[in-house]
Amino acid sequence: MYFCDSPETILLLVGAGFGSAVIPGIFLPPDIALVKIPITDMKPLSMGIYYKSLQGNQILKDFIRLSQEM
Repeated sequence: MYFCDSPETILLLVGAGFGSAVIPGIFLPPDIALVKIPITDMKPLSMGIYYKSLQGNQILKDFIRLSQEM
């Protein structure tokens, strides 16, 4: 199991034949030459945000607040 830092890295490794990936469809380009198998009949997964500090970072505070409102 390998955790990648970006969707591009995931797609590169899968495209090179190093395995498979579970990735949200939003990160897949429409013209990708890989087999896509949707996962159905599953409860939604939650995700989180990691940040070092909110102190003095108004833009990050606003981003987190807006994300919670969605």
